[in-house]
Amino acid sequence: RIQILFEAMTVRLVYWDIRGLGEPIRHMLRYKNLEWIDDRLPPNMDGHNRYMDLKQDPKIILANLPFLIDGDVCITQSLSCMRYVGRKLGIMPKNERDLVLCEMVEQEIYDLKNKMTEVCYSPYQMHNPNMIAQTEGKHDFHYLKGRFVNRIKSRLPLISGLIKGDFLLGNEPVYVDFILYEFIAQFKVFTPQTFNEMKKISEYLKSFEQLKGLREWFEGEGQTRQYINAPLASWHGKEEELQI
Repeated sequence: RIQILFEAMTVRLVYWDIRGLGEPIRHMLRYKNLEWIDDRLPPNMDGHNRYMDLKQDPKIILANLPFLIDGDVCITQSLSCMRYVGRKLGIMPKNERDLVLCEMVEQEIYDLKNKMTEVCYSPYQMHNPNMIAQTEGKHDFHYLKGRFVNRIKSRLPLISGLIKGDFLLGNEPVYVDFILYEFIAQFKVFTPQTFNEMKKISEYLKSFEQLKGLREWFEGEGQTRQYINAPLASWHGKEEELQI
């Protein structure tokens, strides 16, 4: 079963059936209409067991979801996957100055995404059989969310000031726009009122959603049906089931 992953020439993305860290890569592949397989693992024990099986393949080094498999090439780690797809699809910055800017924005938005993850996943809950939950202390969701909101209120305007057109570098998206869009969109579902006065950020999100190759996806119901985080998270983000 594992070997089949490497025999097909079609690009295959393996990730949990949530938006999480995988959705920016999915957006990149949708945008260029590349032939690809969206291999989603259910966020339950069946998916966990399949993930454990896949990790045994020696071709998958430093195994950690997502995996991107392109012929006999296997990439792990989400940012490595995004950079690889960006090079493959020709949507990387064209000069060193722009590349440096993109790398800084990439790291900044990942820092914010990680802080949201710290809010949404309690260390006192065992998320899989290989994870030991903490036994002392309290996961104060609302306190941590308040700290996160203050953080994005101070950091997103800095990113907004760097946007040079419809997208970060101008009127055509580069790889980091797919990361930037998706994570900001997740933040907006998490704390919508925070974005009421972020006009430029809201315009940026709308521009991305109108991209050829993505418009139909956003106009459909696929996006709202997806979990942002795993269902067991303190906040999972599926719109019809928001629980906190």
